[in-house]
Amino acid sequence: MLDLWGAKHSPFCDGISRREFLKVGSFGVGGLTLADLLRLQGQSAETGDRSAKAVIMVVVFGGVSHIDTHDMKPEAPAEIRSEFRSIQTSVPGIRVCELMPLQARIAD
Repeated sequence: MLDLWGAKHSPFCDGISRREFLKVGSFGVGGLTLADLLRLQGQSAETGDRSAKAVIMVVVFGGVSHIDTHDMKPEAPAEIRSEFRSIQTSVPGIRVCELMPLQARIAD
């Protein structure tokens, strides 16, 4: 059952629980774009374009800010930059937070 007004004991200020968010999202992905998906599959079969594409989106409510992990702005003024230092990853030119040494080591 979908409750558009939100759960009574929702942990979020907008009143929508994670379960209801996923229900609404699955309706949108499954129902509203099915015709477009089938049309695009037909077009790719005609042209022979079989390139696979994927997107992984992770939403963590209450997670760490990107300013404190990946976009630290070490040269910015103290009011803007992260309170943590940045460290070099295995990829030249990419730096991450000092609290993520494993991610820095395995960056490709």
